[in-house]
Amino acid sequence: MNYITFNDVSQGDCIFIELGSDGGENIGLVDFGLKYIYSNDPESVIEYYTCHNHAVDFLRRNSIKQIDFITVSHPHWDHCVGLMEVLNYCDEHGVSIKSLVCPFLLLDEYRHLNNKHVKSVEGSDEKYLSSKLYKLLLRINDLRRRNVIENLNWLGTDFSAIFDGGVSIRAVAPKSEELSAFANKTKNHPSLQRKYDDGDLINILSIALVIRFKDTLIILTADTHIDIIDRIWKEEILTNILETTNLLIQIPHHGSGDENYFSDDVWNAISKVSNKVMVVVSNGLHEGYGHPPIEVVNCMIDTCSFDFYATNYGFGVKEKFAAVPTAKIIGPHRFLFDGISISKV
Repeated sequence: MNYITFNDVSQGDCIFIELGSDGGENIGLVDFGLKYIYSNDPESVIEYYTCHNHAVDFLRRNSIKQIDFITVSHPHWDHCVGLMEVLNYCDEHGVSIKSLVCPFLLLDEYRHLNNKHVKSVEGSDEKYLSSKLYKLLLRINDLRRRNVIENLNWLGTDFSAIFDGGVSIRAVAPKSEELSAFANKTKNHPSLQRKYDDGDLINILSIALVIRFKDTLIILTADTHIDIIDRIWKEEILTNILETTNLLIQIPHHGSGDENYFSDDVWNAISKVSNKVMVVVSNGLHEGYGHPPIEVVNCMIDTCSFDFYATNYGFGVKEKFAAVPTAKIIGPHRFLFDGISISKV
C-alpha cells in the first residue's frame, strides 16, 4: 500500500510519502513547515509560542532508519524552517538520507533577494553568513561530506526515482524557462533596500513533484505559480489521458487567490479531464495571508465539483462550511493510493 499525508502546520507544507507493500518500505519527506502552538500567557512576549515538528515526530514514531528522499521545495520559512531539526535528528539517530533535493544552487541570487532568513536590511555578507539559511546550507554540506546524505541535488530539475511496485516520482518544475524568468527578474533587483524578500520571485523556483502509479496521478505544487501548474497538468494529463483516472492535486501557495497562483480557467479545464479529482489545500491560520479566500474554495467545490480537503479550518474554509467542520474537511489528511483508486484513510 502507498500513502501520502498532508499535515496541519500553521502556515506552509509538511508532507509524508510512504511506499511499499506495508506502506513503509520507502519513505519520502516533502517540506518542513512547523505547527505553532501559541501561548495563553499574554505577558509572554519573547517565547510566545512553541513549535511542533511533524517530520521529526514521524521519524521517531516509526523508528525510521532510512529516508529515500527529502525534497525542500524552496527556501521560504514555512517550507524549510523545520529541516535543521530533521537533519540533526537523522545525524544523532543514525538515519541515512539517500537523496536530498533543494533548489538552493543560486546562492548569490538568494542573498541579494534578502531572504526572510537574512535579517539584514542592507543585505550585507556579514549578516548573510550568520543567517539561518546559510547555517542550514553548511549543515547540509557537512552531512553530505560525512555521507549521512548520500546524494545531493541542489536544483531538483533532474530529480526522478522509480520504486518497487512501479511508483514513480519526478520533479517537473522548475524548468529552464522558470530558471530564466527568475534570473531575468532578479537582475538589479531593488530588494537590497527592503527588509524582506520578494516572495513571488523565489516562488518561481518552487519544486513541483509528480507521483504516478498506474492510473493515479498526484501533483505536489508547493508555491508554484498557476501558469506553471497549467503547463504541468497539460504535459502530465493531456498526453496520458487514458492513464489518468484518479487525480489528486495540491492547490498552490496554500490556496492563495492572487492572480499569480489562481485562475478559474485553469481549474475549470482540469475539472474536465478526469472523473475523479481531489484537491488539498495546505492552509494555516496566518492572519497576514488569510489563505484560502472564499472565492478559491467556491471555485473548487461549486464550480469544479472537486473533492475538497483542507489541513486547517480557517478563512474561506470556515466561511464556506460555517460552524459545521467535518473530518473530511479538517486535516491532517492521509490518502491511500493503490493504482486502482485513491481514498482518504
